[in-house]
Amino acid sequence: MGLVGDLASRDKSIAGRMNGPVRVKALVRILLATTVVTGIVDAVSFLALGRVLTANMTANLALIGSVFAGAPRLPISRSAVALLASSQGLF
Repeated sequence: MGLVGDLASRDKSIAGRMNGPVRVKALVRILLATTVVTGIVDAVSFLALGRVLTANMTANLALIGSVFAGAPRLPISRSAVALLASSQGLF
């Protein structure tokens, strides 16, 4: 089975586990924790990289991760090009 088939079968098994009810309070806590962590990462990156704003690249990584996780209708090309161009600019 190719890579696409492996990802599709993995996606179905994950989707089967995620169909249960999600408590709203738990979801809000997860979203708040994610927001805090990404804010800290962006602040540390800004200070450590000599005032380079990395927030957009964090968002591009999140979009690329969503595509690999199986999110429908998300284009990966724009995020990948932006990420590669940004990384070229750092070096």
